[in-house]
Amino acid sequence: MKSTWLFSLLLSCALLTHAQAGKGNKALDSKDFKGAKAAFESALASDAQDAAAHLGLARYYAIPTNPEHNNDKAVESLVKAESIFKAADLKLQAKLEKDGVTALTLQERRDRIEAAILEDVKEVNTIAAYSDFLERFPNSSVARPAATYRDELAFKDATLSASEAGWNDFIRLYPKSEKMNEAITTRNKVAADFALKANSEEVYSAYIKNYPDAQQTPQMVQRLNAVAFENAKAKNSIKAYQDYISGYPESIFIMQAKERLDALKETEGND
Repeated sequence: MKSTWLFSLLLSCALLTHAQAGKGNKALDSKDFKGAKAAFESALASDAQDAAAHLGLARYYAIPTNPEHNNDKAVESLVKAESIFKAADLKLQAKLEKDGVTALTLQERRDRIEAAILEDVKEVNTIAAYSDFLERFPNSSVARPAATYRDELAFKDATLSASEAGWNDFIRLYPKSEKMNEAITTRNKVAADFALKANSEEVYSAYIKNYPDAQQTPQMVQRLNAVAFENAKAKNSIKAYQDYISGYPESIFIMQAKERLDALKETEGND
């Protein structure tokens, strides 16, 4: 008798909770925000694990015209609804689906909230804001456009820097960027321009080592060979030419270097 009474009580509570969540959604449909919130909170007061009420609150907080509009709170409520649904067994999931809580409705609500949050981030329009969004919602349906907006800003910063370091920072920080190929091409050109102005063995060697596949690398190799040969000629010693010949065996100046080396050896031999 006692167990029958307890079952009836639990059933009545469940029906009441379901009715309150439904009442809350109807109130939202008519823009009765105060009534909607009261209904959802009443449902949760009876059952803190009422996924329909949590989902309802997620919808409530996400409505822009709601005086209590708050996307962060919408996410909090949605996460609770998602957690309850994921932890439910098949029987409970079937019940939740009757209450309108399904994998599809949860995903649709998440997509809407995250899209709305991204719109807020676009108003801020900073690399940090987009990066924070992507860290919070890495699997979002709007993650790709968020990454695109972030990368465009970072690309502009790299362009303004007009430096090899600036481009290398972009390449290191945003390896999946759609602008990666353009960034690498620009970086290679900027670095090559700097190397030509510096016109030193050290800078040319660093370029060749760092960017072996760059379009400008063959030119850097030629310039390195030429500058190194000029340096060897400036020293005009047997060791200088020997070092050049061993260090740059493919140089177009290799025959000249050997001729100068032989001439020096002959001169020293005559002495």
